Amino acid sequence: MADRRMFSKTVISSDLFIDMPVSAQLLYFHLGMCADDDGFVNNPKQIQRGVGCNIDDLKILQAKGFIIPFDSGVIVITHWNVNNQIRKDRYRETSFKNELNLITKDKNGIYITAGNQTVTNRQPTDNHLETQYSIGKVSIVKDSLGEGESEPNGSPPPPSKPKFKIFGEYQHVKLNDEQYSKLISEFGEAVISEYIKRCDEYVQQTGKKYKDYNLTIRNWISKDGGAKAVKAVADKSKYTDPYDVPLFSD
Repeated sequence: MADRRMFSKTVISSDLFIDMPVSAQLLYFHLGMCADDDGFVNNPKQIQRGVGCNIDDLKILQAKGFIIPFDSGVIVITHWNVNNQIRKDRYRETSFKNELNLITKDKNGIYITAGNQTVTNRQPTDNHLETQYSIGKVSIVKDSLGEGESEPNGSPPPPSKPKFKIFGEYQHVKLNDEQYSKLISEFGEAVISEYIKRCDEYVQQTGKKYKDYNLTIRNWISKDGGAKAVKAVADKSKYTDPYDVPLFSD
């Protein structure tokens, strides 16, 4: 396997990359350094913990389209072939053949999910990077019926419910793509990442569950005075009910 790894300016100088928290950027570099010659990493969570990053940094890299996760726990660097051009005499093919069969490359060499994937294109302007956020069978379970198909009895299929993803180190916070995107758009990634972390840890510690984590996070932010509250994050070792005591101090 080749020892050297490269990172393209096109990728790491894009606004999409720079707008991520520094911890997510750091994690991207470490994942890139530890990937095999096809861009696959089989221990992303171990690397994340080893460099002191949060599990939400992995979620951000996925949401921004910089990595593609698989059910096996393996991830692949989406822009691996943009970053790296390994000499043939040093190249060693990946051992993750099952995962390799689930993806393909677009005309720019960017990995996308193969088959029935849903891809959102972000058109580049100036130094913006054209990225693709793929949501396919590698990350969520698709409905058995395709769009426009009918049930066996001839009746139209029921409307599909939004797919929820799990956030937080302890896997308690549930948000669908639309909810997560709106929270990021309204409050910024740093704020939402912090509130997801605190909400996840609070549920883990108290055992309390919430029916609507989107509404819960919004209520916490509102009670703490909005997005500015993230500037006053205090290191609290014990959490109380956020409806009794603000999560962040002013």
